[in-house]
Amino acid sequence: MTKFNKIAIVFLSASMLIFTGCANNIVKKDDAPVAAPVSTASHAYCLTCGGLGLITCTFCDGYGVAGDCFHCKGTGRTSGSMRCLVCKGTGNRKCPFCKGLGIKKCPNEISEAGVTKGLSDTLRTSFFKTNKFIVLDRAKMEEIMKEQKLQLTGCTSEECAVEIGKILNVGYIVSGSVVRLGSEFVINLRFTSVETSEVVVSELVKCESEKDLVPAMEKMTTEIAIKMEKLQPNIKARSIAIIDLEVR
Repeated sequence: MTKFNKIAIVFLSASMLIFTGCANNIVKKDDAPVAAPVSTASHAYCLTCGGLGLITCTFCDGYGVAGDCFHCKGTGRTSGSMRCLVCKGTGNRKCPFCKGLGIKKCPNEISEAGVTKGLSDTLRTSFFKTNKFIVLDRAKMEEIMKEQKLQLTGCTSEECAVEIGKILNVGYIVSGSVVRLGSEFVINLRFTSVETSEVVVSELVKCESEKDLVPAMEKMTTEIAIKMEKLQPNIKARSIAIIDLEVR
């Protein structure tokens, strides 16, 4: 090793020690302590400040982490509402993991499973109230599907809906979705014949707010009943099964 190389190594080591010492004395934002960076199991360290969370870092804004959360992929949704591992639920706004929420799960998130079941059950009731349909209830559907070792969740295609209709021994399958677009909601319903695999009737309604969802569904089921009566005037009641609506 040359003399020049030795001098370079010594100079580099000294520089690193000086930088580390300075970093430990830097004042954080608002003079509040920054929580320790999360392990790479949750976040990646900031590529600019190396996980130190320096106020001068423009890449991580002083949080010391970079990239979306591995648990929620940036959506704020995880499988549970466990306390934050960094701030222990105190809600320290400097926490790089929960950004001050103190929890892993976003508090504004509505349980999708609960919303899906609630809207689907509302749809069942609406169809039943028209007195034009024989509606298979949820408990019976789940019992039959359990016996067949099958599940209803994730069935979004017409082919899947028809196959489920055959298993449930009904004439028609009702499927669809509720999509949120800003403050508005769009409800899309499809009335599919199990025998022909064709979508006989479809309805699409836009709602201005959540409170309009139930009235909109009642209107849609009435419209479907009227259309089906015109198409098949000799049939008094049609057996139907409703697949849980896709909510997104």
